[in-house]
Amino acid sequence: MAPSDTPESEAERTLEVARVLSAPRALVWRVLTDRRHVSFFWGPDGFSTTTTEMDVRPGGDWRFTMHGPDGTDYINHVRYEVVQEPSFLAWDHYGADPDVLHHQGRIELTEEAPDKTRVTLRIICESKARLAEVKKFGAEAGGHQTLARLDQRISDAATDMGLSRIVKAPRALVWRAWTDPALLRQWWCPRPWRVTDCRLDPQAGGELYTLMQGPDGEEAAVNGCFLEVCDQEKLVWTELMTAGFRPVPTPPFGFVAVLTLEDWGSRTRYSIRAMHTSPQSRQQHEEMGFYNGWATALEQLVDLVEAGQEA
Repeated sequence: MAPSDTPESEAERTLEVARVLSAPRALVWRVLTDRRHVSFFWGPDGFSTTTTEMDVRPGGDWRFTMHGPDGTDYINHVRYEVVQEPSFLAWDHYGADPDVLHHQGRIELTEEAPDKTRVTLRIICESKARLAEVKKFGAEAGGHQTLARLDQRISDAATDMGLSRIVKAPRALVWRAWTDPALLRQWWCPRPWRVTDCRLDPQAGGELYTLMQGPDGEEAAVNGCFLEVCDQEKLVWTELMTAGFRPVPTPPFGFVAVLTLEDWGSRTRYSIRAMHTSPQSRQQHEEMGFYNGWATALEQLVDLVEAGQEA
């Protein structure tokens, strides 16, 4: 058989990267398979990910769009073939065309100690030539960066929760939705709750106050303090203090919220993170409905700014 006709082994067609994480395997698995986490680590540095569907079971689909640093969108479609919790995932990876297979993917989680897990990511291409193309476009560096971002996400997961997405509106308008009381009233709390009073002084030490009312007349308030304000880029606030950096003896939840906005072409990359004082505080906040409540409010904000509403 001529050398050019020799079948290529899978090893010759595979890109492999690995990293040992200081976390138990069950936690690594949970972060890898939870759509609320993947937006924060999947992809190379500078990329973000918006997931529209994630069904982690054999035959299930993960549909997501990766947003490049230049504003380019890359449509992705993963179909899971093997799901063995908490140790192994295998999938077929497609792009915008569901009939064109880009490559196959594998993730293996191996316990190295009770609190250490080796994560091995493999990309299996149809040929050595295709693998060379994938490497040319930075897949190897991107794989290492993805695992490094996963490592950071897991480190943060004990105390942090957050949301991230691309908003089809200019950054200036998204910023106004956070700093103009007339706009913030329209999205701040999930409907049918509504904001009946709002005072914003977006400067370090300034007041952040909202009074919310439920459909049966019940009320809840946020009485916090802005810690850092970078115009149209970053807002940091907390309920651990009130205006003037006055400490609160018994805040409802011990966390600091960090909002960051970045230009993404004509759109805005929106990320918000709640950093809690302890894992117990984080768990309490999640059980009280953090993801449902904050995600619903974010969707209301998105609807407002994408429609270009000003009042």
